[in-house]
Amino acid sequence: MNSHHKWKHFNRKTPVSVPLDKLFYEKVSHDLNILDAGCGWGRIALQLQREGYNVTGFDINPKNIASANEFAQKFNSIYENKINFTVANALNLPYEDESFDVYLMQAFMTTIVDVDDRLSILMEAQRILKTGGILYIADFGQTWDPVYKKRYLSDYKVTGEMCTFIVRENGNPDGVEIYRAHHYSEKELKNLLRPLFRIDLIEKRVFTSYHGNKVNGFIVIASK
Repeated sequence: MNSHHKWKHFNRKTPVSVPLDKLFYEKVSHDLNILDAGCGWGRIALQLQREGYNVTGFDINPKNIASANEFAQKFNSIYENKINFTVANALNLPYEDESFDVYLMQAFMTTIVDVDDRLSILMEAQRILKTGGILYIADFGQTWDPVYKKRYLSDYKVTGEMCTFIVRENGNPDGVEIYRAHHYSEKELKNLLRPLFRIDLIEKRVFTSYHGNKVNGFIVIASK
């Protein structure tokens, strides 16, 4: 399945459940220019604008960006620092080389279920980040409790990749497919990042999923 096509035409409320971690604020000063990947309707960008940051957000879904731009029009007249939004694909970003100080991926990589696209997206991240720029990733990790173990094993027959699974309506195994997601191991994240970035830290967290389940997670801060 092409995950980009799925999200481009996603017509539900964008699933958001991962908060910005304190590490983000410790590492990212207000003078840095931030790019927000898969920004949806602008939740994180709006939060950061209120907190004094300038943020550019992109999303593959035109409806999400239309909503985000409505917020930008309203709040850019209130705040000195600005937000702006663009329809774009993380595989081919419409930004010049070394355009941003920080690339924020907040529960973004979990949506990339096409294996080959993961490295391509990180290569594009390296391109648009300035030398010394920060890649901040907050995402879901493999969670081998009875609930997720069953989903991993069952959905493997369909997805073809262990720990890539199908999120269904109301969490019902027979429900309509909403989207697919991937849960990473720490080793998997390191193997993706090391060819392109210096990994400064990886810390474990526990996040809440779209359906309210507790899920292992990681905060990763890497540098170009």
